Amino acid sequence: MRVLFFALVVFILQACSSVILEPADFSWPAEVVMSADNDGNVFEKRYSMTFNIKPLIKAEFGDSVSAAGKEIRLIRNKNGFYFIVSKNFKNVYTFLMKDGKLKSSGKIEISETGIESPAFNQRNNFIELLTGKQNFNLTEEGIEEKKNE
Repeated sequence: MRVLFFALVVFILQACSSVILEPADFSWPAEVVMSADNDGNVFEKRYSMTFNIKPLIKAEFGDSVSAAGKEIRLIRNKNGFYFIVSKNFKNVYTFLMKDGKLKSSGKIEISETGIESPAFNQRNNFIELLTGKQNFNLTEEGIEEKKNE
């Protein structure tokens, strides 16, 4: 009887175990450039993505009034982290998708005066940020390596 009970418990526990699909690569091949509407919403058809950037603009500039028409650059790395930057931002912001929201996972300080012309490139193990003056290799944890142009 104990053997039968033990076998039943093992069977039930195996049925409840989760399935893991790995390796998985969540990266996007190129950055997406999106402009905010009058309400601060940005839309991306290719990846079926929409969100409001007002909290991000407020975090960066202290005021969200200037969100309308603001252009942001967005890319996703292999680990599923989103990187967002815009002209005149001093920081690159990282986010994770959680419960139907983009949740901030960090802020990477890049410039004390603001980035003039930011652009992202997807690289094998990092996201490359081009600023026009310097290139930065970024991961969700920060700057991996700095190199001067």
